[in-house]
Parts: sequence; C-alpha cells; structure tokens
Amino acid sequence: MKPMLDLLTTLYHLEGLEEVAYQGQLTPKETAALRTRLALVKDTIPTSVLRHYAALKRKEPELAECPELFAMAVLLSVYRALPPRKRRKLRSFFDLAGRH
Repeated sequence: MKPMLDLLTTLYHLEGLEEVAYQGQLTPKETAALRTRLALVKDTIPTSVLRHYAALKRKEPELAECPELFAMAVLLSVYRALPPRKRRKLRSFFDLAGRH
C-alpha cells in the first residue's frame, strides 16, 4: 500500500513541476526528463486509480492541498468503487508493488 501512496504523491508533485515547465522556467532537457518521469509514473499506476485521481482532483480541490491525504483519498475511493473480485486484484497489485 505504501508504494502506491508514494507513486500517487510523486505523480502529484510531478504534475506541479509540469506547470512550472509550461511557464518556461525549466530548460528543454529538464522538461523532457520531467515528462519522461511523469510518463513512467503514470504507466506504473493502474488505470482505475488514475481515473479516480483525476476525478478527485477536479471534484475535491481542497483535498489536493495535502498530497499524502489526497493519495489516501484516491486509494479509498478506488477501493470502495470496485466489486469484491477486483478489490482482491487491486490488493494483490499493492502487495506486488511492495515487494520490489
């Protein structure tokens, strides 16, 4: 579970840095490295989690003030939305992510 929280908080911070890149405050190489890392993080997170992440970010902007709290809210939202069989699959994904 902790690795998924870390991934979500990393995603949150990288998206904040992406806004800085759009303002022209990063060099082209820094921007490319940022986008590559952002793509890697997004590829690691399951799509169901990314959907809830985007929805919560739009619906509950006050939660986004604290990245750790926001990440926990996203995971709780995903877990509650899934049927029991998919909850087991998601828990196994968390377990696998924690072993590396």
